[in-house]
Amino acid sequence: MSARNHARALATLAALLLGGAARGDGGAGATPATPRPRLVAEIANPTGAPLDHLELWRFPARLARRSRALAEHSFFWVYPHHFDPGAMDVSEATVDGRAVTPRIEDGGLAGLGTLIVIPLPVPLAPGARARLEIGFATRVPYRLGAFGCYRRTCTLAGGFYPMPVQLGAGGYDRTAPPARADIDLVVETAAPALLVDGLPVRSGEAARIVDAAWAVVVAGRAFRSESFEYRGVRVVQHHRGGRPPAALDGNRFLRSRRAIEDALDMLAELGLELPVGHEVRLVEAPLRMELSSPQAHLVLISDEVYRLPPLRRFVKFHAFQVVAAVMESILEARHAARERPADLAFAPAVGASWLVDLFTVRVYQRKESARDILKWITFIPAIDRLVSAPQVPFTSAYFNSLDDPDPTRDDLRRFASDWPRGKVIHEKMRDLLGDVGLTELLRRQWQGEPLREAAEAIHGAPLDWFFRQWLAPFPAVDYRYQITGHERSGGGHRYHLRLYKRGPAPPVEPVEIELIEWGGERHRHRWDGRGAEERFTVETRRRVRAVRLDPHGRLQENIPGENVLHRLDDWRPAQVKFIWNNFGALFDFQTLRPELSVDFTFQGVYDLKNAMRLVVYTSNTTDIGGLLGYTRGFGRKILPSRLSSAWTTTARVARLNPHFAETLSQPGVEAPAPAFGTRVTVASGLTYDDRRYIFEPWNHTLAAASVAWSLTMLDDGRRFQQVTAAAALSHGFTITPAHSVSLEVAGAATFGDLRLPSQALFVGGGTGPLRGYRVDEVLGRGFASLRVEYRHLFLHDLGVNLLYLAYLRGVGGGLFAEGALVVPCDGVLTVDGDASHDARRNLFGDVGYSLRLLGDFLGVAQTMFNIDVAVPLVRRARECLGTTSPPEKLPLAFYVYFGTAW
Repeated sequence: MSARNHARALATLAALLLGGAARGDGGAGATPATPRPRLVAEIANPTGAPLDHLELWRFPARLARRSRALAEHSFFWVYPHHFDPGAMDVSEATVDGRAVTPRIEDGGLAGLGTLIVIPLPVPLAPGARARLEIGFATRVPYRLGAFGCYRRTCTLAGGFYPMPVQLGAGGYDRTAPPARADIDLVVETAAPALLVDGLPVRSGEAARIVDAAWAVVVAGRAFRSESFEYRGVRVVQHHRGGRPPAALDGNRFLRSRRAIEDALDMLAELGLELPVGHEVRLVEAPLRMELSSPQAHLVLISDEVYRLPPLRRFVKFHAFQVVAAVMESILEARHAARERPADLAFAPAVGASWLVDLFTVRVYQRKESARDILKWITFIPAIDRLVSAPQVPFTSAYFNSLDDPDPTRDDLRRFASDWPRGKVIHEKMRDLLGDVGLTELLRRQWQGEPLREAAEAIHGAPLDWFFRQWLAPFPAVDYRYQITGHERSGGGHRYHLRLYKRGPAPPVEPVEIELIEWGGERHRHRWDGRGAEERFTVETRRRVRAVRLDPHGRLQENIPGENVLHRLDDWRPAQVKFIWNNFGALFDFQTLRPELSVDFTFQGVYDLKNAMRLVVYTSNTTDIGGLLGYTRGFGRKILPSRLSSAWTTTARVARLNPHFAETLSQPGVEAPAPAFGTRVTVASGLTYDDRRYIFEPWNHTLAAASVAWSLTMLDDGRRFQQVTAAAALSHGFTITPAHSVSLEVAGAATFGDLRLPSQALFVGGGTGPLRGYRVDEVLGRGFASLRVEYRHLFLHDLGVNLLYLAYLRGVGGGLFAEGALVVPCDGVLTVDGDASHDARRNLFGDVGYSLRLLGDFLGVAQTMFNIDVAVPLVRRARECLGTTSPPEKLPLAFYVYFGTAW
């Protein structure tokens, strides 16, 4: 249904926005009042043949099942507490007054049960009209985003009523956004505020929406409305809450105003001014996937858009998103009537993306992403993870990513297709047409010319191949180069190079390579990407010191199934990154001694397989120690920054704490002399870890096995050798996204000449399997342990601002039980016999609770703060190598640390 097809729709929605959804009580579906909501539509047949049925979208059915695309890191950006389904029931349909029975069908990529098929009692002749009336009831889910209810406010960007499928001369197009029409909408609600397409209306009043694919309704808490006029354009913003202190530059309205004024100035400079009286409408909504969502006549702005750090270099990313959405909304309105209906899913975003690029350079003098800003501090592991594999809200805003920021694809422009965002087409069009050509394309779009026709006119040739290639899943490709020859040429050098691509069906796109001489002179060559390879020659005055393939980082290289980052071989010599893994701190309230460590890694940029590690530490057993290790990664790619498996070899040197496990003064017990010495340990091990999100993993498996040889050298000349083997297996599974269970079994044994307590295995302490015991309380030659933990989340949508430096996002916890059978230090363990060796007297266990605060630094770098409390179930005096564990103990063990759960 579209305006061009002379169609007209009338939707009457009664009391839909009342009920459980607005209360957030888990029963999100609103109960329709009497009369039942109805859709009335006049639909014309623009085809050349009779129609035997009508088709409508049943969008809420797409939300009836939890999307598999929502993973651990993104689920709570959509469902703040738990999954809540959407639904739509349809009935009582008539066509031209005759009753018909609708049937529900699957809508292809739109999802199961998303299509309503209305059989026509009489075929509809070409050019004729049919009047459809259908009753419906919509269940609005409790969720974040452009369709749902959250904290007593409902945001419905279309989809809450049956929407006609696009019908054109070629028939129904199920890949296109819903059909455009003139819409009369009546909404009845008891909510204190009601906006229809960004305009305040009273409950029960009719609102007219002209030439739009869908209506946008926001109902709930009262809005603060502010407006201004600039260059004849009126801008209205509806938002909630008061104004933060001016010192924090937190006024979201003023920030939006500055960005929009700069954008309007830029349009005037380009000769693309808007007509006097044009109105731009901004409405605050609880968005977490994207900072803004353009609609036909308004822009939804995330309520988080200006609550992140008020730093100019970060705030500009928010401004980019506001400007991009406003420009996309304007472009859609300007050329929707002439554009192909299906292309409206991406075409307006092409011009809007180029406007944002021009805006960026005009206002900020350069284009950069968060990756460019953070590259100087990627030695911090959280930042390195963030840059390598972003798992944060608003990824596309901060990292200029071409990846889809909305894995659920709930945007009505794209929910029925697998086409990429318009930003992808913009980037590839820029490679094809250049900056001058893209500016001309923007001018033509502004005048209403369809994107495909305008691009072909500028390019001077058909572009069917271009749109067929990029309106599809991203092609798998790996670009490489070879220096095939080098020779002296007069007073300089001549290099022969081969530039080629590999992959099952590599795309045709420009590829740039840069050669840098000693002295800094640069030589660039551009291959148009046609064919499998290109050979060329470069003349230089001096020798080449570096070669960079794709120096601007515009290419997307990936071949699924290969466990490498294909950008690894793009730059020579390879870049090396320094990662400060952590400044670890674990405070043990039982020993009143902190365990500290400084941990570094040296690794090639984009290298997933090789890493060197350096650690300096102190602990209960060690006054000062150091570790040097090498890790070789292998297995499947879990994230762009990590493989599933690794083999690690380490060498460790430690100066022993001579007072570890020292016997307290007791009658009849003589404390041994302090053992001053040094220990050298060489170890090797294998690990497997398939966690995709380390802070809140759902279904995951961790496994590790290692063997180590140690030589303990005391200052008095004595030497002790030992070999230790250890293994652990941990598995977690999710009951629901907010509730999971983790299990771990582990065991270790040490063999050799044990003479000191520090040579034994430590079963207690914050780093051992039993958190309820002091680190020197339960020592032995071996142990077998079992841990069980029930993990749950209380809250996941707090957003508490801690002076803009950190944000508290959620609160969770873990109820755990731990047990271990410990082999005594003399290696004797029996079933019946000596009480000190009896297996039953060597069983230990504890129960406890871990309180976890989930948050992030600067709004993007995730972290977890843990407070563990454990209660030992069994306490026994225990002897090990001449020492006796102290009889007086604290009744509880406390541990405080930053990091992930065990």
